[in-house]
Amino acid sequence: MTVLPLYRRFLPDHPSDQINHLLGDFAPEAIVTLSGETLNNLIALCAKSGHNLYDRLLIVPADRVADQARTAGFEFPCIPGSLADNDIVATVAEQLNGRDGSSGTVK
Repeated sequence: MTVLPLYRRFLPDHPSDQINHLLGDFAPEAIVTLSGETLNNLIALCAKSGHNLYDRLLIVPADRVADQARTAGFEFPCIPGSLADNDIVATVAEQLNGRDGSSGTVK
């Protein structure tokens, strides 16, 4: 797993070469963004790097952030039952299984 901090109460200014190196093979099935500010940082990161993550499952904390994500072009924002770790993990598993033909649904 590669960790690239996107939230520190300011937008981290990672050098472009570092972003391109870290995101070169970055193809997550799901992305967890637990605040509107983190989502904005992810949007800025995608714009800066040219990396398209808009077709990935995006876990968000609330309807307001889901609406913000949809407006930005994210196709699959999803709100878990709670922000407890086990609920987030269960939601990701359910949604990804649903993409494979079972009953997952995106809110």
